[in-house]
Amino acid sequence: MRPAPASAGTPPTPVEAPEQPRSGWRRASHEGAVGADRAPRRWLERPSADPDDPVAATKALIVEARREERAARREAKQAVKERKAAERGEVRRFTRRSRRRRIGWITAGGIVAGLALLVGVLVVSPVLALRSIEVEGAQRLDPAAIEAALEPQLGTPLALLDGDAVERELGAFPVIESFVTEAVPPSTLVVRIVERQAVLAVPTGAGWDLVDPAGVTVQTVPDRPAEFPEIVVPDGELDSAVFRNAAAVVETLDAELRGRVVRVEATTLDDVTLLLDGVGQTVVWGGPDRPAAKAALLRALMTAEGQDEAVQFDVTAPETTGIVRR
Repeated sequence: MRPAPASAGTPPTPVEAPEQPRSGWRRASHEGAVGADRAPRRWLERPSADPDDPVAATKALIVEARREERAARREAKQAVKERKAAERGEVRRFTRRSRRRRIGWITAGGIVAGLALLVGVLVVSPVLALRSIEVEGAQRLDPAAIEAALEPQLGTPLALLDGDAVERELGAFPVIESFVTEAVPPSTLVVRIVERQAVLAVPTGAGWDLVDPAGVTVQTVPDRPAEFPEIVVPDGELDSAVFRNAAAVVETLDAELRGRVVRVEATTLDDVTLLLDGVGQTVVWGGPDRPAAKAALLRALMTAEGQDEAVQFDVTAPETTGIVRR
């Protein structure tokens, strides 16, 4: 039907445009934009879930699925991070003892290395170099002679002293039986010596040699001292077993008996004979065995017989009462 024409005094009724379907997306222009064609664009709304618009509903489902996917990824990453943290904690808990032991070894090694370095520096340092020598125990020897013999060691660090050289230099003194050295920081060497002790006298063309039990000459004198008995052995061999046995017998005598012995004779290992002073009494001692029993028996026999007769006391068998021969 055609509409009736409007009268002259009535304004025409506007014809409404048919309503266009609304899109699921709309754009908003920025206020103050310069020119509509230069205005930036951004999406302000997510697709609505209008059931009458299947495209918008599909987009909304896609967006929601992506949101859930991102949330699931974040949760998965967080779970992985927590699991790794828990594993590291367990590893630390189970390896705590080994770590402590390792730290202890490392610390001890560092201390030892530091001490070794310090000792090494001190060893080669001139601060600890030998500057003075002290001699102790010298009676017959002159300490100055020993100091002069060790003079080549001066200036050497105490830790680097040549022990073989010291032994060789002191070995040139026959009177020294043994010695001990002690390094006293910062620069002193103490030498403690033990001199040989003479027990017997050996006649020579120039006088008498006073020898120790090893047959080493300790001193040479023109006359025999009364406290050193003369020793007589075959061929005068002082390095023989016969001499060592005779010297061992003299060493076992106490001071009183040794003071009465004038001469010691021996031809074999077991026939040591002692000549006493006075009227010429002799003692058949035998070997160096059972010295205490033999000495006790000899005193008893000498007390019973007295000292006025030239008798022979045989104490080779102390288990018997002894034999006295006139």
